[in-house]
Amino acid sequence: MTAYNWYRVYNGMINDTKWPRIARNAKQSVGTVVAVWFALLDCASKADNRGSVSDFSPEDIDVFYGLEDGATGAVLDALVMAGLITEDDYISGWHQFFGEQEEA
Repeated sequence: MTAYNWYRVYNGMINDTKWPRIARNAKQSVGTVVAVWFALLDCASKADNRGSVSDFSPEDIDVFYGLEDGATGAVLDALVMAGLITEDDYISGWHQFFGEQEEA
């Protein structure tokens, strides 16, 4: 487990203008997109390889938040399309925006 138990969240993240576009692409509400994004950040922060969301379970998030089956998966797909999640299951720019700096 990682030695860090935190990540940074910037002012205004909850009303970022990219969320409505991602919500439209996922056919989900903006609130669902923001909730899924924060669940992804939490997963990435806890990962041994920080920034990885390979252990993220969309089904668990659907159940936890009471979403329709597949809602979180649709948001995840839209986040990948938007470039916020990489094809190899990492938060894009994790070390730059949310966590510690990469070691040289």
